[in-house]
Amino acid sequence: MLTVPNLRLAWASCAGAGGLGLGLTLLQDSEISDPWTILALALFFAVADLSAVEYRPGIWISTFAAFWVIGLVYLGPLEALTVFAIGVTVSATGARALRLPGVYSVLGYVWALCQASVVSGAFGLALAQLDYSRSEPEALAAVAAVTMAGAAVAFAVLHAAHYWVRAGTGPRSVLREFRETWLLQILESISAGAIAFFYAVSPSAGTVAALALLLVYVRVSVAARDARLLSDRYNQLAWGVLSTMGETLALRDARAARHGAAVGRLARAIAVELELDPRQQELAETAGLLHDIGIFAMSDAVLDIEGGLTPDGWRQVREHPSVGARLLAPLDAYGPIAEIVACHHERPDGLGYPRGLSGEQIPLLSKVIAVAEAYDAMTAHSYQPPIGTLRALAELRKKAGRQFDPVVVEALARALAGTPEDFRVARNVDFGAAIARRHKMGLGTSRPSF
Repeated sequence: MLTVPNLRLAWASCAGAGGLGLGLTLLQDSEISDPWTILALALFFAVADLSAVEYRPGIWISTFAAFWVIGLVYLGPLEALTVFAIGVTVSATGARALRLPGVYSVLGYVWALCQASVVSGAFGLALAQLDYSRSEPEALAAVAAVTMAGAAVAFAVLHAAHYWVRAGTGPRSVLREFRETWLLQILESISAGAIAFFYAVSPSAGTVAALALLLVYVRVSVAARDARLLSDRYNQLAWGVLSTMGETLALRDARAARHGAAVGRLARAIAVELELDPRQQELAETAGLLHDIGIFAMSDAVLDIEGGLTPDGWRQVREHPSVGARLLAPLDAYGPIAEIVACHHERPDGLGYPRGLSGEQIPLLSKVIAVAEAYDAMTAHSYQPPIGTLRALAELRKKAGRQFDPVVVEALARALAGTPEDFRVARNVDFGAAIARRHKMGLGTSRPSF
């Protein structure tokens, strides 16, 4: 099973997919026809992509793929690939010029083109075997809708596979990440079929249908943005409450507060070393800061660990990940953090708590928090005599595969290499300052490359 994040492998998958797709496309068609229609579809594509609405963090709604499908079923695979290439280039350039959120990364942009080439080539071959007339509205609409649905699945599978390689997470996590996206793409299939129907009746009618779709989409996007604004205001309020709770915890137990700030910093460093995207890095840091927020519900007797733990105290300790997750769950913009916090004491061998998850059932960032927490507890935590960095890494490696993910352990070792002692042993980090900085920055999001 592939579990190691690998940027080189991600680029290699781009090259392989792009070469295969371009080859399949050029085998069927080597000349571009109807350039004005291609340009019009590409511009519609770009406008739709630039108007994408963030449904929730990391999930964007757009109708751009419908215009690519129209090019595929009405013109051909090479023309469709040209529509996609022009459209996504104009969109990416415009987004950067206008400083819009959700801009494609270089890797995301290249992968989007590679996916389009594969799907254009493959579906071009399939459509060539069908006996349908591009002048018959019903036939064209049906073919467009079915093609859009199939292409949505193909894009999703390709993108999920690439995400798996890039992020190093398991297939179940990939399915959770993209299940809503797949449902949204099915709705695009209906749009593609409708536009194709009207375009077959008349190019003018098709243009009007496309404009009507964009107008409807603008109305929906305005409503979605208004809803998002209300959600953001709620999240700001909820984050303020959590920040206050964190500061209160710092007053109750300065050791726990220092530990949270240190784990957040280490978790981000590990995420960077794993080459996770910026949003995942920010999630790692925020989850690290708040991973022990469930301790807020513990009694003072439990926090006074030097006095030893009673059976009831151990029960409270084992429940603190679940309590923390419940506190974080209402923040929809920080939704992934609740799951990360809930699982940060799970173990690859299934002997962790509170759910007894194992292997790929555990979110990658929960594994990151587990390693960062254990390292800080050994090197700087004041609950026990601290040990040095090399000895702490040796302990983590000894338990790798059972208590800790070995890939994450080695990522921590690389992240610590060459760093100053005040980073490796975080005895003086400021929890309040770290919380304030995360609150100010919020969570970044990036547009999915499909």
